[in-house]
Amino acid sequence: MRLPAIRMMSDVFELAAVCDVDEGKARSVGAEFGVPAYSRVQDLAANEDLDIAAVSTPGDSHHAVGAYLAERGVNLIVETPISPTLQTTDVLIGAVERGGVKLEVAEQFCREPIHLMKRAAIEAGHIGDVLRVFSLFQTGGYHIVSNVRAMACDSEAVRVTGLAMNSPIPRVNVSDIRQYETESWTMDLVEFANGALAVMSYSAMYHGRALGRKSQTLFQIDGTTGTIVEDDVHTTTEAQRLSGGRATVCPIRTVTREVDGIQVLDRMEVETDPPLVWQNPWPQYRTSPRGLAIVEEMDSIARAVLDDLPTRYDGYRARKDIEIELAVAESGRLDGKPVDLPLQEPVSRETKLLARFARDYACDPFDVEACVDVFFPKR
Repeated sequence: MRLPAIRMMSDVFELAAVCDVDEGKARSVGAEFGVPAYSRVQDLAANEDLDIAAVSTPGDSHHAVGAYLAERGVNLIVETPISPTLQTTDVLIGAVERGGVKLEVAEQFCREPIHLMKRAAIEAGHIGDVLRVFSLFQTGGYHIVSNVRAMACDSEAVRVTGLAMNSPIPRVNVSDIRQYETESWTMDLVEFANGALAVMSYSAMYHGRALGRKSQTLFQIDGTTGTIVEDDVHTTTEAQRLSGGRATVCPIRTVTREVDGIQVLDRMEVETDPPLVWQNPWPQYRTSPRGLAIVEEMDSIARAVLDDLPTRYDGYRARKDIEIELAVAESGRLDGKPVDLPLQEPVSRETKLLARFARDYACDPFDVEACVDVFFPKR
């Protein structure tokens, strides 16, 4: 998925080579872009002088491929999840630190301009202090955790409670790689150090809008003086609060301009008092408003490498998303018993994932040299 972004951002990036375990695919893409093609990461690292590597392989392989390259001085942008377990995540983070390189994790949900505007409204004080964040019938896992944490002002999560229901259903083929005869549904509570509470609900059926799920969604942030409901900011003055509490609704507006048939974002704005405006920092790129999340993460790794800056979504931020996801699963396994954070030892799901890795790939997940030679199918 990085290739279109690299091509679009050719003023910043130059594609040096491609690598895919499918040698035929690698050669085809290499020929299309006029660059060398490799089928082994070892050969890529040995023959190319890379500034950045985009690791767009299946999630189980991220820690191994990333660690191998990081220890050879290559900066990284890694797709989500950073890695499915905390232990393998730490393998990657450790390699990045030893290699003295930069790591950007390509978590996009919280970078979409609409969510950046919501965060800006919170930081400007338009709804007061955040009390609760609701994410119902939307995406799940580490994606939504990243956004919920952002809306809770990046406060540390201190405790989670998870409820889980696994229900037999007639077979549903959501996609070529996602077929279900059981619906796994969760309801999660996350408590933050600043007193905020997040409520999240997810089922794999939401992902494909199967069975009518996700026909309606709710993303809401309750504050002490107002609320953000989906794409509307509800604000109040003291006079309004003392005379019924009715809020003024301020919609977040998306202002675009057409460039070669594509609606390119010019700015996001909301007529609060005072007004808020998020001006697109990258108007030169022909991409949709949601596509700017990819531009943002690509810009982050570029600026980090060129100007020796921290990346905006580094390994530690991504690790927190995985930790919350694992803790919620553990609470669900324990019939809703709260689990405190940070985790002090591996939870059941992490242990099972590591055992599955060893079984499916016939490889020790902590043996980076061996893992980079393994074929990891898309799950």
